[in-house]
Amino acid sequence: MMYTILLIEDDIDIRFKKRDIVIIEAIDGFDGLSKLNNSTDLILLDIMMPGIDGYEVCYQIRQSSQCPIVFMSALSEEENQLKAFQYGGDDYISKPY
Repeated sequence: MMYTILLIEDDIDIRFKKRDIVIIEAIDGFDGLSKLNNSTDLILLDIMMPGIDGYEVCYQIRQSSQCPIVFMSALSEEENQLKAFQYGGDDYISKPY
């Protein structure tokens, strides 16, 4: 089975390729929103990006999709994590990981 992950991350070192997983890479929130589609199984979302931040991206995605969203961020404070959940995130991973 092939899974599709939308990785919205401006740091090229974080983006990766794995066997049996299709990675759709987006360099910022606007790019990620334009690449979201019905075949996406999971969204890995950074918070601090140029353009619009990950919170706003998550909010916009939640208007039309219930695809799982996992925030990945260097912001490890509890208030950032709570905000991510308030905007509709399903989980939160602190960088570095």
